[in-house]
Amino acid sequence: DYKMKVLKRVKIAYSIVSLTLLLYGFFLVVYPQLGIQWIYKIGGVLFIGIGIAKVIGYFSKDILQLAFQHDLAMGIVSIVIGILMLMWTKDMIRILTILLGLFMLIEALLKIQTAIDARQIGFKKWWLILVIGISTAVIGGLLIAAPIRGTNLIIRLIGLTILTYGLMNLYVVQNTVNTFRRGYKMESY
Repeated sequence: DYKMKVLKRVKIAYSIVSLTLLLYGFFLVVYPQLGIQWIYKIGGVLFIGIGIAKVIGYFSKDILQLAFQHDLAMGIVSIVIGILMLMWTKDMIRILTILLGLFMLIEALLKIQTAIDARQIGFKKWWLILVIGISTAVIGGLLIAAPIRGTNLIIRLIGLTILTYGLMNLYVVQNTVNTFRRGYKMESY
């Protein structure tokens, strides 16, 4: 079926971008000295990529409608943040850090809502989505509240935020998007 093939491709693309974000976040935590301009350039491209994947995912026909239910708005916001990151200047570091933290916080809260929805339809591992969502919300909140004391510390915190965001998106898309003709049989999850 054509719709299932499209959904499977969206799931794969979304997973690849999420995995790339996860790896990028890990890289920033381990190697914060890369240079803030490169961090924002690479991050900008990744956020534009995840934004495009989110918008496409929103229009796909996922049977359960869990993974992509809020992705139109969040995809557009992700693209805007990506563009701002590409236009980065030294004066924008605090503004972009706050924007990134707000984005992660909102995205995490939406994933917490996804966990509640997953529980209501009988998804057995709904609590993992909840735990990852809460963790991402806490780290996003720290990014918003963190005073700039050292560039390496801020970069590590940004990296940790992006790492948990990538993990959250990867887990949700891999475990809630139904790409097979299984109908609504929850025991297959």
